[in-house]
Amino acid sequence: MMTVKEFWARVAINAVIIVIGVVMLTAEIGLGGLVLVVGLLGIIWTAIRAIRQTSKMNRAIEEKRRRS
Repeated sequence: MMTVKEFWARVAINAVIIVIGVVMLTAEIGLGGLVLVVGLLGIIWTAIRAIRQTSKMNRAIEEKRRRS
């Protein structure tokens, strides 16, 4: 299960990767676009994991409420 701290750490790491990609693109270094795409995919994957986890937690809370 991903904690809030872990979520923001992942977002920060991916943001740094995106910044590196932008710098590489600006400096016209060949792999800048690839690095930028990897950073964006990392943020998208983190968001998908967070949404899945949230919906899983919501289902568990609803199930607990039904039992009560």
